[in-house]
Amino acid sequence: MKVETFSRRNFEMIELKLKPDSVLDGIKVSDLRSNFKSEFLVCAVQRGEEAYIPDGNFILKSGDKVAVTAKPAQIIKLLREMGIQKNPAKKVMILGAGRTAYYLAKRL
Repeated sequence: MKVETFSRRNFEMIELKLKPDSVLDGIKVSDLRSNFKSEFLVCAVQRGEEAYIPDGNFILKSGDKVAVTAKPAQIIKLLREMGIQKNPAKKVMILGAGRTAYYLAKRL
């Protein structure tokens, strides 16, 4: 999974790879709104070597890489609804003492 932040952290795009037991496997994009209470947009799907901009009739399948866009709070809500994110991390360890580690620790 990848996370990209845009517009001064107002929204994010995440990439999910659908496993065979995923709740999204076999669901039409138009049915996602009725299955999940989060507000999000499926903006791209990569299936094998092909990339798609899905419409409402597009059916998600296991193995797809799905790009979803939403506000950060809505992404967390979506991941919890899907059973992907159980609990947020409360403790972290940063190894190294370089400039990147310094700014990362400051930001956390």
